[in-house]
Amino acid sequence: MVIRYGVEDIFSPGGLSVLGFGFVFTAYLDFFGLRRWVYLFDDRLEIQTALAKLLQDRWGLARARPIVIYYPQIQALRRARGFGGYNFLAVLLRDRRPGQRAGYLIPYHGVEDSADLEAELLRRVPPTCELYSVNFLGHRGPFK
Repeated sequence: MVIRYGVEDIFSPGGLSVLGFGFVFTAYLDFFGLRRWVYLFDDRLEIQTALAKLLQDRWGLARARPIVIYYPQIQALRRARGFGGYNFLAVLLRDRRPGQRAGYLIPYHGVEDSADLEAELLRRVPPTCELYSVNFLGHRGPFK
């Protein structure tokens, strides 16, 4: 078996379709992948992805319901720092419904007013909520 790779293979119909899929996937991640709409209510927090919000606002397609987290469910808030400015706020849950994830990530660069969101969320979480930070190596520290 011989595997060939060259310019003529990239510009073949199969190569162009893979290349096109790669561009579309990259554009999706760039425009929608890390953006979130976060709503704070008196009793709950709702998180909605940018693609679901766009589909609902433009064409009225409610394809994905927002993630609903009630404040007493919140066990911990974790601020994490990563490589390349990938910083996020993790909301970790105490009492989960069957099929619900253990926590949800809110990227800081995907939310316009992340400082205001964090201040309001800190004001509304239960007093037993644990607050801590984690750096990209996994070392735990104070919430700052």
